[in-house]
Parts: sequence; structure tokens; C-alpha cells
Amino acid sequence: MSQLQLSREIDVSRQAINMIENDKYNPSLELCIKLAKALHTDLNSLFLEYYNRRTKMKKNLQLEFIKYFYGITTELDEYVKTRIV
Repeated sequence: MSQLQLSREIDVSRQAINMIENDKYNPSLELCIKLAKALHTDLNSLFLEYYNRRTKMKKNLQLEFIKYFYGITTELDEYVKTRIV
């Protein structure tokens, strides 16, 4: 489902959907319920998937920073990854 389709289904702007996806807007509980219904899921699943995706992105950024800062070579990459991820 595109942002435009979703926005029309729950009666918000496409920009609002984009801002929610990019963590620039915290939707109200009412809007969260509408989102979950439109996406045929429940609130727990909707936010658990979001949380897992954000956590993975954060850990990947931490890993890249450590590799850059310490000049870690590829041999140590897996070791560092197991300690962070």
C-alpha cells in the first residue's frame, strides 16, 4: 500500500504518513488505531515491527561508528558485530 493510498484510507495527508514513517511525528492513539486497522494488523504488531526496525538501524550505526573510529578491519568485523548486535 502506498503512502497516498494509506493516507486516503485513514483521512490524513500523505506527508503525515511520511513523517510517521521517518519518526518525525508521533501519532495520536486514535491515529495509531486507524493505521493498524488500515494495515490489517494490531497495535502490538505494528509497533513491535517498528521498534525492531529502529533498534536494528541504531545497532548498525553503532557498529559503523566503532569500525570507523577504531579503524577496525574486516577480520574484527564479526567479533564487534556479535558484541553489539
